[in-house]
Parts: sequence; structure tokens; C-alpha cells
Amino acid sequence: MKKLLFTFFAVTSLVAKAQVVSLFAGSVYTGDGAFSGATGSINKFQDSFSMPWAIAPDTNGRFWITDQHNLNLLIGSNSWAKGGSVLNPNEPGSADYADGTGTSKSRFANPAGCFVHPVTNRVYVCDADNNLIRYQQTSVINTNDQVAWGTFAGVHSFLGSYKDGALGVAEFASPQDIVITSTGVIYICDRDNHCIRKITGGQVSTIAGSGTNSGDVDGTGNVARFYAPTGICLIDDNTLLVADRNNGKIKKVDLTNGKVTTVVSTGLNAPSDIVYINGIIYIADSYAIRMWNGTSLTTYAGKVNVAGYAEGSDINARFSLIMHIAYHPKTKSIYVTDLGNNVFRQLTVIQPPQADFIAQRTNPTVNEVVTLTSTSLYTTGWTWAITPGSYTLQNGSKLTDSVMLVTFANTGSYTVELTATNPTGSNKKTKTNYINVSLIGGAKPNPDFKADATNAIIGQTVSFTDLTTDNPTSWAWVFTPNNVTYQNGTSATDRFPKVTFSSNGKYTVELTATNTNGSNKITKTDYINIGPLDVHHPEVLDLKVYPNPATDKIFVGNGLNNVIITGVDGKSHSLVVTDGTVNIETLSAGIYSVEASLKNGDKLAGRFIKTN
Repeated sequence: MKKLLFTFFAVTSLVAKAQVVSLFAGSVYTGDGAFSGATGSINKFQDSFSMPWAIAPDTNGRFWITDQHNLNLLIGSNSWAKGGSVLNPNEPGSADYADGTGTSKSRFANPAGCFVHPVTNRVYVCDADNNLIRYQQTSVINTNDQVAWGTFAGVHSFLGSYKDGALGVAEFASPQDIVITSTGVIYICDRDNHCIRKITGGQVSTIAGSGTNSGDVDGTGNVARFYAPTGICLIDDNTLLVADRNNGKIKKVDLTNGKVTTVVSTGLNAPSDIVYINGIIYIADSYAIRMWNGTSLTTYAGKVNVAGYAEGSDINARFSLIMHIAYHPKTKSIYVTDLGNNVFRQLTVIQPPQADFIAQRTNPTVNEVVTLTSTSLYTTGWTWAITPGSYTLQNGSKLTDSVMLVTFANTGSYTVELTATNPTGSNKKTKTNYINVSLIGGAKPNPDFKADATNAIIGQTVSFTDLTTDNPTSWAWVFTPNNVTYQNGTSATDRFPKVTFSSNGKYTVELTATNTNGSNKITKTDYINIGPLDVHHPEVLDLKVYPNPATDKIFVGNGLNNVIITGVDGKSHSLVVTDGTVNIETLSAGIYSVEASLKNGDKLAGRFIKTN
């Protein structure tokens, strides 16, 4: 299946979420032979498939799927039978060969891999048991449009054979998968001929493999050997990946010269298909989706050698004989053909981490607190490094936090490095001489501070962070009224005190900061509000936006009627929320904040990236 590579930039941190497997279409059962018999539309979760083989998204966000004897088009929540028989797949005549229009005239026999032409938006199908390449001759404009099916290449036969030549002369033997480049060149995974075929200019040729002999050999053209390859995927128009099933390997074909090299040589059982996303190879391997990041092979979803059916996150999910997989960049999901369970599954994909960070101040004075904040994308872990090492982590900060408070003991330039990680790997960002520390000069301190909670209850510990500039050396805190108790060994002269409040009401907080040049004071009147448990104090809560980045829609959660979305240009848009979803197609690409109000007075706030 074709892959797409996207890179996103942002000034907001996106935390990677665990990949989740869910049912996409079909009714779960084991065995084969189930069918709905529907000639029109049916809810995709009520439709019954028998030994489904492949799935392919088109350019309109619809999905073509191949079944034991027919082809369906998934449009929204409905499934539409568009080709082949809709009756019992095991009855004589259901699996057959016939060109024609709709389900009454056309017939297929175990259609396998399919792919949508990037220019015409029409699907091409490997009709495996007919040993043909079939194609969609008429477009689906309206959902109930009938489709005319034709034979694109090959000679119809029961056993198949091997021959290069013109479209109507060439022969295949159980073709299993197909991809099409941006320029319309077609590549076929010809399983029983153990080779990769190419179709261009009305001619079929062999680009890699001998045509009839199986084996396991890297090499160029007919020197290379495969053993029952079943899946292919384009990295780009000049590079093809092959799931060499019976060799248990993933191989790469240079399409400019036919040179074959092995990419993944060990650790796989029976790889049947692959997709390539952001430099990562995802592999359908019997009962699991495996992941190759260029150096190591891991299990991304499911469990090796364990069949079953279970939805859920990553390795807790269960599959039963995965055949073909496809990636859709708009939903950032892998779609899985779960043949043993007779359904199609959806697997959200974690993007590789993209490390980045900012400091709220890059030219501090000695001993001034600097806040380093990760703005990394798709990140679950952080590791900081600062050189030279004359710095101190403040207020409990750790080198593995996403936000870190640091002071610097000496003047000079400091290089900061952040390594961001998630299950797909790691990415490093280095900013050389990023922090430049100077001596205090003749200025008094410029005091400031913040609390981790300004609305709290009696007995709740509130932490204060000193944000004073110009090298403070001592601190004096005053709370009015003075109904406070210092916690965790802190006191009124600590830089980062922790306190609890013993009575309800509003508290004014005062900080006096001192250095060798004198003192300055800051007072924040009624800064802390302490109330009883049954009194709600409005807060700003984190709004989770998914997917992020997004192209056409974002999910913000049920229970909201509208949101205010504001771009970096300051322009705001009030958009309606429908079933938890906001349509953002009219927005231009960029970074947006999104806010919503709850009935209890709380506000929700988040950020997302809009891409084209």
C-alpha cells in the first residue's frame, strides 16, 4: 500500500497517545461463508464479510474493500456492494469471472489487493483466482451508482501462468497486491510467479524475480529471488517494499534498475503486507502488526503467534490472521484486514517524535530561574542535557520532565539539548549557546512569582515558584491574612515555599527579593482564593484535541455546543460542535487555540495544528 510522509511544525507540545485498535467494518465471526445479501446500502457494522482480503482508501475518503467474491465501497457508516456476487460465496457461480456492471453482471474469484489510481480515483484489483488485473471503468458520483468492471491485464485461466507482453497477452499466477505511482505506473505482486511485475505503456514486464523460480536472493532484475511475495508498498515513485512472505523477510526494490536488497531479515513469521509511514515500516505478520524503525523490530499491535479478537490499545489488541493493510494520512490510521475474524480494523498511528523546546528567557543573570519547556510533537518521554554543567535544577525539577526550572551559577553560554522519545523511537534537538548568562550589574531584583493553584481548599498544598530576575539572593514571603502553614520543610525565606491555608477567603501574597544592590517587592492582592469543598471556583482546564495535527475535523468531546478558535493572527471563529466534532476545513493551515465554556463556569483551552 502507498505511504505518505508528513512533517509538522508547531510551538505547542503534543503528547503521543497510545495506538488504539477498533472495529472499522463488519461483523465478527470465525469461519467463512457469511453474507448480507444487500444490493444497496447496509450499515458497515451489520454487513457480513467472508474471508476479506484488502482495503484501499480513495481520494474522497471512501474505502474499497475486497471480499471472498465481491467488492464493496464503504462510504461513511454504510457499506455498498459495487461488484461481484452478493449471495452465498460458497454457492456455484458466486466466485466466477465476468466483466459487467454492478453485482448482477460482474463476477470475481477471491479478489485480493486493490489500489486506487491517484489521478482517476478508480480502483484496480488483483483478481487472484482468475489470475487477472481488473479495474473500475465508471466512477461512483452518487452513492447508489452502479460500477462497470473490466479486465485491465492478463489472460483468464484457472491455474495462471507467466508471460510478459501486451496487456491482453501477459499472464499472471495469483496476483496478490498492486500499487500505482503518482505518474500512473503500476506494480503487481505476482505471488505464484515469485516476482514483481510492472505495467506501463500498455506492456507488462518483470522488474524483479525470475518469473517462475522461487528463492531468497538479493540481486538485480531476474537474478533476484522471492518466495510467494504477497504485499507491496511504495516508499516513493522509485522505491518499492515487498513482503516476501515465505522467506519471512521485507525486501526493497530500486524501481530505476530492479535492484533488490533485504531490509528486515529476521524476526518475522509470515509477513503479508507493509506500509511505510514517516520512515517507519509497519508489517502485517500473521496475528500482529510489527514495526521496523531502521534498527530494531518490535510488536506495535497484537501479539505474535496469539490469535483472537480484542479491541484496545497496542499489544492488548488481538487479531486473527492479518492479510493486507493500508494507511490513510487524513485519519493517521492503519486499516487492517483481519481475515480470521472476517472484519476490518482501524489502528491509530503514533507519529515519530519531533523534538523542540523554548526558554521563557535566554539572557538571564546568574541565579535567575529559567523555565525550559518542551514543545516537542508526539512525545511520551523527555531527556535534557545542559553544557557546561554549572547549573542547578530548581523546585523539584528533573532532567526527564517536560517543563524544567533551572538556574545557572556562572556567566557564559550554555548549550541545551532535548531528546524526545515515544514507542517509535527518538529525536534530538540541540540549541548551541542558547542560554547566555551575565552578571547582575547595578540593578535591584525585579520580583515575580506564580502559584500552581490560585483556587484551592483548606489543607491543600499550594506551591509557589520564584520568577525574580537580576540575581536575587534572598526572599521574604508574606501572606495576608497569615493563616498559613509552611510544608515540606520550607519557610517564609525559601525561594520555592509550599503552604497550606487554614481558613476560607482571599489571600494577598507579597514577595520581597534582595540582592547586593538592594530590595524590591511585589504584591498580588487577593491572589489566592480558598473556599469550601462545595464551592466551585472556575478554572481553566486542559482541552484534549484529536487528531492533532488535523486536516478537516477535530474531536473536542461531547457536551459542547460551540468553541472559539483563534489563529496566531488574532482572528477568532465561533464554530459549532456536532457530536463532539468540529469541522475545520475552512481554516487555513496554521496553529490555533481553541476554547470552550462549561456550565459550571470552567473554561476548556487547548491548541491544535491545521494542515492542508
